[in-house]
Amino acid sequence: MTDDRTRTHDLAPTSSTLRLIVIDAERSRVIDLSPGDSIVGRAEQADVRLDDASVSKQHARLRVRPDGGVSVADLGSRNGTRLDGRPLTEEAALEPGEPLEIGRSTLVLQRGDGVLRRPPRAASTFVDVRRVALGDDTLVIADDATARAYALLGRLAASTLTVCVLGETGTGKELAARFLHDRSPRAAGPFVSINCAAVAESLAEAELFGHARGAFTGASTARAGVIEAAHGGTLFLDEIGELTPPIQAKLLRALETRSIVRVGEVEPRRVDLRLVCATHRDLDVEVREGRFRNDLRFRIAGAPVHLAALRERPRELRALSAYFLTRAAGSRPLSLSDEALAVLQRHPWPGNVRELRNAMEWVAATCEGAEVGVSDLPESVKSHGAAASAAQQDRGSRGLADEVRDLERRRIAEALAATGGNKTRAAAMLAMPIRTLSEKVKQYGLGK
Repeated sequence: MTDDRTRTHDLAPTSSTLRLIVIDAERSRVIDLSPGDSIVGRAEQADVRLDDASVSKQHARLRVRPDGGVSVADLGSRNGTRLDGRPLTEEAALEPGEPLEIGRSTLVLQRGDGVLRRPPRAASTFVDVRRVALGDDTLVIADDATARAYALLGRLAASTLTVCVLGETGTGKELAARFLHDRSPRAAGPFVSINCAAVAESLAEAELFGHARGAFTGASTARAGVIEAAHGGTLFLDEIGELTPPIQAKLLRALETRSIVRVGEVEPRRVDLRLVCATHRDLDVEVREGRFRNDLRFRIAGAPVHLAALRERPRELRALSAYFLTRAAGSRPLSLSDEALAVLQRHPWPGNVRELRNAMEWVAATCEGAEVGVSDLPESVKSHGAAASAAQQDRGSRGLADEVRDLERRRIAEALAATGGNKTRAAAMLAMPIRTLSEKVKQYGLGK
């Protein structure tokens, strides 16, 4: 049923709305919620109607309170309601990103800004360490936040919604896209990935759409672009926020028409793919400042999934450190001392999981003993606590310009460490032109 309080639509709402992503056996849709009660059930008059025989006519109630909070209550249904995997026995708060299971359907609350923000919980209940093989890589899950994000991805896999993975650089967005693809009906098709931040602006159109022979200098042969290469499978556009507006317009048309035109050609080519994209940028801000097209944001905002930063999942830090260290050490037995682990847990990890992996690979290559001590850790990691303490003590006697230079130098050093010294990727992480980064590296003596 569609009335004044709930509205099914294909476009993203304004930032003041709440919306409900409904994923059922046949389709996926998005419903706007307004203040008051909405009934979920099988009845024709239900505000959120689920065409599922296992769902009661009036199964559950969603309540949007005046303060903007949302609660959910089971209405004595036959088969019950599950919130975040647990049976719902009394009215409870429904947080953005928390899966609500009713019959064969999953409902996920999302705030209109597209970011799934979950308040910190008093204590973690996730105690197992799970490992999931994904191609040549392995996904390690040892934290509630990660477990919930991947549970949501697993439910989204069967749908046709465009998924936008949000999170800081290095949180594992490509791994999340691969997980989604491997569990989708398109798993037998290709998984094609491209980092938009690493593509030169002059080559972006050819990389995405392909080109004909002779289309430009150096195009000695015809070549398919990544969109065409993903036909029948999944295309992952990492850092989609780095595309220029002209390329964004061409991408939007390709998504709307399900066809592309190679550079140098005029005839369209049909493509059938599922898009998964990722960004570390706030697309609402990018739209307001004119760097990202609003219509494209609407097109890719079908189902946002947020990956927490590594510093927000301390339980997982231990498991990931051990995994990366063991993998890098091969047959050689190597473990972290308690003191070294404590230093790792104090580090803010601006490069997130990617930085941690690089650090553990460095340790495995340089540590001479069987146990990793504090002295065996990379300088950027073990010196963080001392540097922070010294900066705090010295703050009152130093000028603002000195503090800014120190912060800039540290952030650049951390970005270089997180990317293994790759200046192009470090510049993208810092949102800094590569030329400026090169000059700063020379200025601060950070070059090898």
